[in-house]
Amino acid sequence: MKEEQAFWMLVQLMRRYRLRGMFMAKNPHLAMELFRMKWLIEHCTPNLHNHFAEEGVDVSMFVSEWLITLFSYTFPHEFTFKVWDAFFVKGFTFILQVSVALLRYFEPQILKLDFENMVYFLRGIAEKIENKPKIADAVLSAAHTITWDFSTLDREAADYRAACEERDRLAAQEAQDEEPEAERPGGQGARGQGAEDPGVQEVKGARDGAEGLRASRAEELRS
Repeated sequence: MKEEQAFWMLVQLMRRYRLRGMFMAKNPHLAMELFRMKWLIEHCTPNLHNHFAEEGVDVSMFVSEWLITLFSYTFPHEFTFKVWDAFFVKGFTFILQVSVALLRYFEPQILKLDFENMVYFLRGIAEKIENKPKIADAVLSAAHTITWDFSTLDREAADYRAACEERDRLAAQEAQDEEPEAERPGGQGARGQGAEDPGVQEVKGARDGAEGLRASRAEELRS
């Protein structure tokens, strides 16, 4: 792929496929997709959901890399190419479908592991399909068949987004309330009452001194 083509592909990924939110402050898009992923694990693989809860495994420990890189960081290129082919047609939904398909395929093994071994296993899933096209094809075939109640998930995701926005609003309000009054724009501290900044006073003093020196020199020249 030529450099210009790669650039415009990146632009489309950021805009059309909404990946820009993955890399913004507070990762708003990543937070939403992690919420969706947790919901899908709970509803599509309830046994895994319970096992993760019992062992204290958070989805973000291993899924974040899959979502941010679209399976391009550690997974075999052949697998990634097939994922991207479907992703460009179906959108980010297919990334979630592949994630669930991977967990379903390896579920029997994961259920036997404790916290430490489970995290190690999950972070190394890419190695388990390296040079094993049958496993990769089975996962991708299963991904296309995975479905869920889209309206319910969208509704709960909207509620989650609203809760996050309200939390951020309250946090910003709390930070503003704790800010010293003199430092607020238009505050009623010393500066707000008309007192000049010490730096401004210093500049004015230096300027007045220079004007006085010039006046005295002019007086000496006239005399």
